[in-house]
Amino acid sequence: ANRLSTDVHEVAEHLVQNIAYFLSNLVRSLAAIYAMISISPILTIYLTPLPLVLGGFATFYGRHIKRWSKRHLDVLADSTHVVTERLGGMSTVVAFGQRRAERARYSGTIEAAYGFARRVAVFQGAFLGSSYLVGNGA
Repeated sequence: ANRLSTDVHEVAEHLVQNIAYFLSNLVRSLAAIYAMISISPILTIYLTPLPLVLGGFATFYGRHIKRWSKRHLDVLADSTHVVTERLGGMSTVVAFGQRRAERARYSGTIEAAYGFARRVAVFQGAFLGSSYLVGNGA
């Protein structure tokens, strides 16, 4: 049940965030295209292939980010499983003096989740930064 609730929360959060980004970028893109056409229609026609190339790159990069996000969710689910399993058997852990081993095991799963989250954040930041750079540079 914990995995399902975590997945549903993440999907809902990303869906709302992605819809907001899409609508914001759509309005900005339409305004930019209008401005470009009104300033220089010939230059606008010349630059038309650029979004196709960038779209291909964005698709490839988006799939890469999606793969890392899925791995991140899997690691988070694993850490939730470890906690649920170990809290259920806490008396056994205490009886056999394995507190440090269990703390190390849980710390390892949390560090792995943090590592994946950091990678996803770096990839998303690099993607957004490069797309803004290209957009503003054009």
